[in-house]
This record gives sequence, C-alpha cells and structure tokens, in this order.
Amino acid sequence: MVMESAEISGRVVVAEEFGGAELERIGAEGDENRRSKRTVKDADGLWPVLCPGRADLDDPWINPMADGAPSLTLGCRRVLVCVAEIDLLRDRGRLYYDKLKQSGWDGEAEFMETEGEDHVFFLFKPHSSKAEEF
Repeated sequence: MVMESAEISGRVVVAEEFGGAELERIGAEGDENRRSKRTVKDADGLWPVLCPGRADLDDPWINPMADGAPSLTLGCRRVLVCVAEIDLLRDRGRLYYDKLKQSGWDGEAEFMETEGEDHVFFLFKPHSSKAEEF
C-alpha cells in the first residue's frame, strides 16, 4: 500500500534549542544566578555542529524569530510548546509560543512548563514522577 499524502494535524515542540545572537540574550540566558546546569556557551556551541555553514545564531534555521526569518505560520492545526522551568532556553520556548500566536496562524497553541526541572529532564530521569507526568 502506497500512501499518496499525509496530513500533519499537530506538532509538539519539546526542549527546543532555538538560538539567538549574544547581543540579544533573553530571560535566564543573561542571569548569572540561574539554576540550570547548562551555559549559554554550551547551547551556542551546538549550532556549528548541528547546522554547519550557517552564518550566525540569528540564522532562521537556528532562530526562527530572527528578523528576516520566514513566517511562523504552520501547516498544522495544533502546537504544544513544552519547556522546563530552570532550562536556560526556557524563555526562547516561551518567545516562540508568543510569536507563533501573534503570527496570524489560525491554529491552536498551548504552552506547558514543568516546574523545578532543567533541560531534557525526562531523558536523565525517565522514571521520575515529573517525567511520567510529562
């Protein structure tokens, strides 16, 4: 059986890795007292490996909210954006959610934040109550 086409009805964005230029640090990224074990340097250092040849941290592949990036409107009807409270990049996830809702996209977006947890906590503690709840 060959499928002619498929329709994606929803998208889940979990522990996103959106970047952004150093001059535009937001939220916890610029907070020296943050509780996250990750650093801005850790997060920024992944991009040359994940997206070789991209110009900088405001390339739309890395920062979909950057000036000049394509529209955030999506081809699906629903999106769930999931972040962890003490994740260094939590505020970028929230920014993505806010910008998506403001984009003119007519779908339904939800935002979920897991309290007291860091980036990809569900991978490091898969049997914890919060991971199971997630």
